[in-house]
Amino acid sequence: MTTNESRPSGVGRKQRQPIWRPVGAVGMLTAVVTEQLKHTRDLLALMEQARPSRPDARIVSDYTVSETLRIYGQMAVHYRSVFAEQGRRWLAEATSNTTIQQAVIAYTKLVDEHLVVLNDLLALAGQVQNHTLEKIIAKNRPGAGTEQR
Repeated sequence: MTTNESRPSGVGRKQRQPIWRPVGAVGMLTAVVTEQLKHTRDLLALMEQARPSRPDARIVSDYTVSETLRIYGQMAVHYRSVFAEQGRRWLAEATSNTTIQQAVIAYTKLVDEHLVVLNDLLALAGQVQNHTLEKIIAKNRPGAGTEQR
């Protein structure tokens, strides 16, 4: 899925508008969602190792958490607005081809599944952001938490 984007410089950038794909693109977009879901699950598994409640929690950096929240937050917005809408549009198209209908239904389920995993990842990253390497070092510095006069 691509967007029609105007790139003027400055403050007045135009909103990116989706280019809606014909139903024949369902296989290609399903492959895209499948690959992105795999990467999101992999990152969720890594972030799970940094869950603060784990006794053996790994420590990640502020940068890792902030980029996860930024990038995957944007991805979640796109999945809710563009990918899910593409599926709704395809479902609304009347087609007598059951193979295509089944492919569209599988696509919409995959998009919904990816949204669940994205929401889980973002929630976990939100928990981890207060337990990053930089925050732990700051808490453990000599004099941390004491007032200087």
